[in-house]
Formats: sequence, C-alpha cells, structure tokens
Amino acid sequence: KSVIDIGSRAEMSPKDHLLFDEQEKMSVNPSYLNSTYFDEIYHGRTAYEFIKGSQVYETTHPPFGKDLLSLGILLFGMNPFGMRFMHAVTGILLVFTLFFLGREILATRFGAYATMLLGCLDFMPFVQSRYSTVDTTSVLLISLMFLFAFRFIREHEQGKKIVRPLSTLIFLFVCAGLAIAVKWTAVYGFAGVVFMFFVVKLRRFLAYRRERSQLMATLKYHKAGSSKAKAIRGKADSLARSFWKGDFLPTLLWALVIFLTITPLVYYLTYIPYLKCQGIDEVFSGSAFEAVLANQKGMYDYHSKLVATHPFASSWWSWPFNFKPLWIYSNSYSWPGMKGTIVSMGNPLIWLMGLLAVVVLGYQLLTFKGFSLMHLVFAGYLSLYLPWVLVSRITYIYHYYPPLPFVLVMSAFILEPLWKLGIKGKRLIYGFLIASLVLLIVFYPALSGLEVPQGYINILRWFPRDWSF
Repeated sequence: KSVIDIGSRAEMSPKDHLLFDEQEKMSVNPSYLNSTYFDEIYHGRTAYEFIKGSQVYETTHPPFGKDLLSLGILLFGMNPFGMRFMHAVTGILLVFTLFFLGREILATRFGAYATMLLGCLDFMPFVQSRYSTVDTTSVLLISLMFLFAFRFIREHEQGKKIVRPLSTLIFLFVCAGLAIAVKWTAVYGFAGVVFMFFVVKLRRFLAYRRERSQLMATLKYHKAGSSKAKAIRGKADSLARSFWKGDFLPTLLWALVIFLTITPLVYYLTYIPYLKCQGIDEVFSGSAFEAVLANQKGMYDYHSKLVATHPFASSWWSWPFNFKPLWIYSNSYSWPGMKGTIVSMGNPLIWLMGLLAVVVLGYQLLTFKGFSLMHLVFAGYLSLYLPWVLVSRITYIYHYYPPLPFVLVMSAFILEPLWKLGIKGKRLIYGFLIASLVLLIVFYPALSGLEVPQGYINILRWFPRDWSF
C-alpha cells in the first residue's frame, strides 16, 4: 500500500505524482534496500526462524552467527535493516579488534593504527559487513581468539602470576568455541593457536634443558659431596621444579581442562534457539544431544560431499591477487543506462601491499637465524590459508577474509620502518593511505549498490574477463 493516502491519482499534486511513481517503481523493482541478496536468503531467513521457532531452513553452518542476526530482527523487525544490523555491528567491532591485534603483536602505536586504518580502507570488510551473512562475525571471533593467544604468550613469557594468564586463556577458549559455532573454518585458526603454543613451550623446554645442562656441566669442577656440588645440584633440582611444576604442567593441565569443558559447552549452548525450533526445551536432554550430533553429521556430509559449480568461484592461489571477485548483487533500474551492483573483493592497492608483505616477511623469517614473534604471526596466517589448498569443493574470494587480519598486521610491520625514516618515509605512507582511500571512494558504487551510470561501472572493470560486475 502506498504511504500517500489520497483518493485517486486525479486528486494528486504534481509532487504527489512523482512520489507515487517512485513508490510504484520500488514495488516492482526490488533492490538491496528492500530485498535479500546472495546468502542472505539463507542466513537472514534462518535467523527469523529462530525467533519464530519454526522449522530451520539453513543447517550447513553452526547456529551462533544466525543467533546474533536474530537480535537485530528482534530490535528492528524482519526487514533488510533488521537482518543486517548485527552483522554491521560486528564489522565495527572488527575494526577495533584490528587496532588491538596490531598493538598486541607489533607493540607500537603505529602498528595498531596502521592495522586498523588498512582494515577501514579495504573493500572486503566493508562489503561483507553490509549484508546478513556470518562471515564478518566469524572473522571477528577468530581475530579475538588470536588476540588473546598472543596476549597469553606475552603474559606467560613475562612470568606473570598464573591468575592473569589463566583469565586470558579462558577468554581465548571462549572465543574459539564461539568462532567454531559460527563457521567450522575457525578450526583451522584454532589449530594455528595450538601450534603456536607448541612452539612457545618447545622453546621454553629447550631453554630449560640448555640452562640445566650448563649448570650440571660445572659439577666436574667440584668434588662430589662438597657443599658447592650440593648447591649446584639443589639449584638444578629447583630449576626442574620451576619448569615442570611451575610452568609446563600447570599450563598444559589448565589448557586441557578449559578446552575440554568451556569450549564444547560454549559451542553447545549456541544451539538453544535451534533446539527450540526442534520442539526441544530441555537443553541437556538426550533428544537435545541427538539433535545437535545429527546437525554435526549433516554439516560434515554437506561440505564434504558438495558437488557444485559457480561462475564466480575462485581457487585459493588466486585470492591474494584479486583475480576473481565475487559478484553478489546486480540490479538494472528503470532509468535507462543506470545500474546498481555489489562485488566482494579487496582493495587492489592494499592487497598488493599485503602480497608484498607476505613474500618479504616470509623470506626474512626463513633466512633469519633466530626466533621472532612474527614467526608465530606467519604461522597464524598459514593456518587460516593453507588448509584451503586441500579443499576440493568450490571456493570464493571471501574465504581469504579470515587470514586478512594477519595480512594487515604484516603490512603494517613492513611499513613501520618507512615511518621511522622521518618525513620522507611518512609522506610515502600518507600517500599510500590516501591512494587507498581514493580507490575506496572510486569503487564505492560497485561495493555498495549505489545507482550509477552503467558506463561508470564499466570503467571499474580493469580486467573485463575476470572482473565481472
């Protein structure tokens, strides 16, 4: 029904005629402002079904991402704004998380602000946060998981009392459980966290063994049974107790206890709305466990057996190069020559810098004889990226979204020496950021669905064969 409440078109003023015509166009010409597009038809719908307690349509991913989307629908109704609200909020939170991730890893103000600014100027976080899917929520929680992982490593290496690192460890495993409850791809990142802990503990063990060996080597200079020899043996025993009972075993024990209790519990509790839709009110009943387990099997079967094609699917090796953007929305308006379109891709300049950072840092780490925290950063990046090499089902460029925070951190890392060079280096960085902002403005119509002449969109297709939008 038109919001213009008048008797007939004959009674309309010229201005009312124009308004009525515009509303008629909207009623027959759906757009991203009044309709769903791409995977919104699955996730937004399922979030609404969680609220109504009706049969769940989309069961190919765990429910927590849709749980969050339903909060926006509760606040603003079942409409595009309500469906997209919470995902936009997670996009904003991701920006702040990038700041703290850069700060925690690089330990400099420049590193924090540069990581955050690069994330703000990139295309993919902007596009992926504007519609009701779950990818930005997944990236946010994965980034928080790694943030707490690096914080735990710093606190543990600094020898802080067990209470503070333990609280950080709890936050880490809670974020891990929530991240996995959004998309199973978070398991890749969690494996990276486990590998990081293994490396850190191995280094601590080697340092302990080296120190103890040096200490015991001095015994040959002292007579057996002498007070000096007894003191050395006592110091060696104290060193062993400090490492095994005060460091290695307590950390391993607490990590296992939290992982085996809190993480699965957090994951399981995200199924409460899903269980309500199954008519199950007793969360810890046998029927509830059976329903959750059946969903795990269903998800595994779906992803492991999926055989499908898509015109905008892309291979893992092509993502850093922006070879095949994902065209997710298109609408030809009634105005001749006008078009609205939305494409998911990276800012070409920022992703080029990211590719350079990965190559340069990878070479430096391979040739560096010592150990650096950036080794763990690179390991985190690879844990989220390399598993896609083994995935046989169709993939898309947005699967490079989870490793992107590490790409931004590595970019900030290789830019920081320029910043420290003085005014010339700072001008280069300012120029790079301004150029990235210009690209964001230039590509904005193709990223947002803004109605512009078709000819303008054609100009943005730098590689017409692969950049289809």
